[in-house]
Amino acid sequence: MRRTLDELPESLDETYERILKEIKKPNRDHARRLLQCLVVAIRPLRVDELAEVLAVDFDDADGIPELNPKWRWEDEEQALLASCSSLIAIVESGDSRVVQFSHFSVREFLTSTRLATSSGDLLRYHIALEPAHTVLAQACMGILLRTDDRDEQSGKGFENNSFLARYAAEHCENHRRDRRAARLFRAERLLPCLPQMDGKES
Repeated sequence: MRRTLDELPESLDETYERILKEIKKPNRDHARRLLQCLVVAIRPLRVDELAEVLAVDFDDADGIPELNPKWRWEDEEQALLASCSSLIAIVESGDSRVVQFSHFSVREFLTSTRLATSSGDLLRYHIALEPAHTVLAQACMGILLRTDDRDEQSGKGFENNSFLARYAAEHCENHRRDRRAARLFRAERLLPCLPQMDGKES
């Protein structure tokens, strides 16, 4: 019993540090991007919406993010949980299943100066808001720029081609408008490529 008590985490910070350290190396980049998106998402993201981020190629040779449908996971919930472990929870919300942090303190820890001043592998998981907005803006742009495979027969647009399309159409501009995120993202380079949506202007 004494040994068990001695091994218990001393604080929530230590608990979260242990969880982060236990994320397997192949999942680290995925975990970081998914956590970034959860931190800055304007509304709760459904399982299929957040999992779609894993299908975006952020390292495209042209420097522009691109949706790669072949990268989609068959089991989306497993993909998210395998990446982020117990830092996230999947809950019912109406007719949908949405992803949220398992506790409000997870978000606080990930964005804290405590984690920002950590060392080693833990530091990669610190989430600054500016680059996090950039990542989600890039994911949205990767969706919006994929206009070559629209469903011509049904007459429906790109929303049929990505689970994240509606969120991207409604909120990409919000993430881009963060001045610092816009500067990091170099939005002026990509804006001319965007399809027109609902008559909204930037």
